[in-house]
Amino acid sequence: MVTIVAEEDKTSEDPSPVAEEQGMQNIVAENSTAQGDTVTTAEKEPVETSSENVAAVKVPTEPIVPNETQTQYVAAAAVETQRIVSNETTQNRQASTPVTSTSSSSVAANPSFYQTFDEFFKNFLDSEPSQLDDREIRVFTNNIPHTFIVPVDQYDILYKALFKIKEIQDKAIFNDSLSLIKKIFLNSDFNKFILGFWNCDEIRNRELGPIGFSFTDGKHKCDFSDVRPFDDISSKNVKVLECAWSMILDAEATLEYLINEFVENKPMSVYYAIVLRRFSCCGDYKIKFDGKELPIFIYVFRKAHDRAVASGHLLMTTLSCLNTVTWRPRNGSHCSALMKPNYALCETMNYLLQDDENHSKYLQNLERLFNPIDKFRCTIEWNSTDSADFDNPTMFLYHFIKYFNRKNSVAMNDTVFYIIECFKKSLHECGGRISSFDLFEEHLEIDWPFAYCILEFLEFRTIKRYIPESIYKSLPENVAEKYTSLNEEEPTREKALTGIFELFLLCRTSRGIPDAFYKSLLSTYGGPKSVIDIFAKCILEAINNLKNSTKIQIDMKFVDFVARICEYSLDSKLLEQFSGLFEMDTDFIHQNLHLIIIGRVIRIPLEEIYYRERRKPIFTEIDPLLQDLFKLFSNKVYKKFGELRIIHKNVWPPWRKGLAATMEDPVSLAINHVLNAIEKEAYCIFDCTSGRNDEIIEMLFHLFKERRHYGYRFLRLEEIFRKTYPAYFERFEEIENDRKQQQQNYENNRRERDGGYPRARQLQSDVQSPQRYDQQSRQPPERYDQQSRQPPPPERYSNNSREQVGGSYRHGREQNGSGYGGSYEPRQSSNSQRNDRRFEGGTRNGSQNNY
Repeated sequence: MVTIVAEEDKTSEDPSPVAEEQGMQNIVAENSTAQGDTVTTAEKEPVETSSENVAAVKVPTEPIVPNETQTQYVAAAAVETQRIVSNETTQNRQASTPVTSTSSSSVAANPSFYQTFDEFFKNFLDSEPSQLDDREIRVFTNNIPHTFIVPVDQYDILYKALFKIKEIQDKAIFNDSLSLIKKIFLNSDFNKFILGFWNCDEIRNRELGPIGFSFTDGKHKCDFSDVRPFDDISSKNVKVLECAWSMILDAEATLEYLINEFVENKPMSVYYAIVLRRFSCCGDYKIKFDGKELPIFIYVFRKAHDRAVASGHLLMTTLSCLNTVTWRPRNGSHCSALMKPNYALCETMNYLLQDDENHSKYLQNLERLFNPIDKFRCTIEWNSTDSADFDNPTMFLYHFIKYFNRKNSVAMNDTVFYIIECFKKSLHECGGRISSFDLFEEHLEIDWPFAYCILEFLEFRTIKRYIPESIYKSLPENVAEKYTSLNEEEPTREKALTGIFELFLLCRTSRGIPDAFYKSLLSTYGGPKSVIDIFAKCILEAINNLKNSTKIQIDMKFVDFVARICEYSLDSKLLEQFSGLFEMDTDFIHQNLHLIIIGRVIRIPLEEIYYRERRKPIFTEIDPLLQDLFKLFSNKVYKKFGELRIIHKNVWPPWRKGLAATMEDPVSLAINHVLNAIEKEAYCIFDCTSGRNDEIIEMLFHLFKERRHYGYRFLRLEEIFRKTYPAYFERFEEIENDRKQQQQNYENNRRERDGGYPRARQLQSDVQSPQRYDQQSRQPPERYDQQSRQPPPPERYSNNSREQVGGSYRHGREQNGSGYGGSYEPRQSSNSQRNDRRFEGGTRNGSQNNY
């Protein structure tokens, strides 16, 4: 006697490895015919059958099928039972060996069972549910060879059986019938099987397809309690099959379970991602909702997304699930993804356009989508003709370009621009292009220099750039037709210059900024009173407008761009007129005007701090960008005067004539004009700051040496003056000595008052506590600091030299009533009186440059 066990042993599972997915997935299922996802009938007893008399199989009192059909059932079961008994050892070995044969070879190897299979399901479908016998179903299930694979063209028989099982009320027959289908299903290509099942009319005609269609009353049949994050591939394959069968039983509940576990069980999220990527059927099957046909996965994902938004946490993890199921491994046995990344792109863009409090998270998710982790790739198939969604590059760019603007933080704008870089790369990889820019002709909600920067970066030449009316107004007609004007309340020269400098700081190159933008700018609006001041203020405004929204890079390119604007925007004919009028080489001044502008850019904010806060700031208090600009400013000045030394080697200014060659007067005067202007800006920077800054001192010393070479210093005449008017120089030297003595006395008194602290330590304390410095020692050092850099007032010594000529001049002035009131005697005053009146106001007269 051979015992055929109708009740499955749930604890004796021994899953065999799964074959690689090649064409049709040939998967060897475990030996048992039922697992924890179906309920077996516990009260059923084993059915004992004689190998010699198959008719001993118990038949129900009420025949399930006609006698003829019953005979066929029993005969078929007898044949298979004898075959199993005779080949038991062979089958046991086959159960642990992966199956690699195709479905056609399996059919050829099992011709008798294939015929039995066909007859069994024909009778199963023709029978009424009340006529089915659960024991006969279990017998047939146990007799199915483990190598048996149903051809794809025979899936319809199983689909019909599933729909019939759905209507069975008897739980025993219902569960045993599902166990039968499951055993056959585990050897099939589960993606094709599931997709074909969902495409049956019975499901397709439902409003949401398989959503809500369940064999298990809305419950999944997955169990991941026995797995670990780093289990081998065979373990994952077994769980994939388990989830696949659960998809048949209830697709919605299974997907919800896998997504929720990915989100909430972070140590296992990678495991669940691997499982989800294997179900391409969830991306291929579309259901229609919200007016679009979208993958069934998106429908279930949206419920998880809405829960994350409502709870206020785990949103980024939920969005990561959307991304990771679209990434495709670069190599390996299972290089599959659940769906195309196009759907993740469109879904994220839909969330992004809502502009809610999670805006930054959606941007971050979009960045991650384009930038998958190692060993994965994200290939978006851009469609510029058939798609009306965000995988159309025109639609994507039109809606995304507005997110690059000055209202964002630096980090957010960096993210936006990185996405644009990924978009450009992705478009190039798939050979996509934007076929029409008609959509961009409509009004765009953009920040124009930011949008201009993106279009320049993408190298889209045919689309019209948006520029403000202040720039558009100065363009010639043949250039203006390439641009679209944005209205402004009051177009001005200052707005145009500020916009041009903003555009350069964003693009970081002048390549995309045509010279026409600034060539006629000053002539259109009229020349300002001070070109230097206007340019400097516009540069500062551009920097202040952008420094909180983008990384500004101040380098030599920026200085060269300022020089280029100065070269093209100023009228050369007007400069030629000034050249003849003032006998000055205005071309040289024109070429170096940008250096004076750069100096003024640094000077203005320092003076603003001084006048606003009534204190001298430390140089390091100003914007680091301006500190970088000062380094460029000094380097440019060094370089310029180094070039002059090379050009005018062995050539001297005209007033240093001798036998040596001399430069022309216009050149010399132009050099001195530029030198004076640069030195003035550098000195104002020095004078507006407190503390010691070696870079400024070094630059001023360099300019001092250049002045000794190019400046107005008539040395031979100075010697004559010293011999002719010695009293003037003696008095000047006396005052200088008095000043030095007062300084020394003040320092000595201060040391005594401060308990002998060294001067350097006290100065450091003063810098750290400016308020204390102002209260204790404002007057003496302030007066000294300001006065020591100024000359004696002119009226004190204006007549000394004339007095030396003799009494005739004095007598003549006295007789003419010039106001001297008698004989002239030099004023005798104490040191304190001289100190109170000397160097009051003004700057040094011409004699300053002689010393």
